[in-house]
Amino acid sequence: MSRMKRIGFFSTASAMLFCLLLSSTDLLIKEDVAEVKKISVYVACKEGPYLNDFKRGIQEIANGSRVDVNYAAASGSESEDALTQIENEFEGGTQAVIIFSDNPGSVRQRLKENKKIRPVITANAFDNGMEGMPDVSFDVREASEKLADAVQNEYGKKRKVLLLTGEEEISGEISQAVKEAFREKEMEAFCVKATEENLRKYKKKQENPIWIGCWITETEWALKHMKKELLYSVGYSDEILKGMREGEVKGLAAFSMYAIGIHTIQQAAAAIEKEETRDVKVPCRIVTKENMNEEEEFLIPIH
Repeated sequence: MSRMKRIGFFSTASAMLFCLLLSSTDLLIKEDVAEVKKISVYVACKEGPYLNDFKRGIQEIANGSRVDVNYAAASGSESEDALTQIENEFEGGTQAVIIFSDNPGSVRQRLKENKKIRPVITANAFDNGMEGMPDVSFDVREASEKLADAVQNEYGKKRKVLLLTGEEEISGEISQAVKEAFREKEMEAFCVKATEENLRKYKKKQENPIWIGCWITETEWALKHMKKELLYSVGYSDEILKGMREGEVKGLAAFSMYAIGIHTIQQAAAAIEKEETRDVKVPCRIVTKENMNEEEEFLIPIH
């Protein structure tokens, strides 16, 4: 090989090797790799269809947004236990926590008291969020007004309304909003703990009241202990929808937990990106046996 050819060969080989080295160190071609966001979902409620719909809404966004979602089941019901678990999630590398609980307000309050300024998003706490801690919930005021309208249109103003409540925070929040909505309609509405003793007491009076389960738990309890009573519900489950098909539930204020899941993951991602976060109110619909088929996709989202 001539001297010139050798020089040309080594020059070409050197150039190729240099380009290869540049490429391998990402100096020549800069790849845009999005960071994977790590989000934990703290779950402190029983398994059920509404929880499954919530998870499906979260996954709908996570699948296309490079979000790694970890579900952390509650080890206890006290807010202190919740704070410890949330702290453990952050120490384990999570960047935001979503709280899904029947008692989210207690956890939010403890976070405020302890000045935990970390990205925490709650579902159905029904209060105004603070910076970095928005709440995504169904519009309880709208649901209460629509429910009061539906009952009044069907039965007028003279029937007594009894609001079944339980131990959960969410039940208490809803019962107060529903009570106020009926008061504005000039209808009597009273809160009653969902117990067999109270049921027997009101049956003896033979007042034929309208019962409203203020949360899924109370309505499911009523379905087990009541027969041929006028029963409405705030929220729904497979069991409640079955009761409606069989004529045991007159109507319900339905909300999309699927949509709540979508909004919570969006707010969590925004918090991680240091973008503006906000409270989100998800609208409700009144569903009866007559319009169940029309509302099927709303009640059981197929996406």
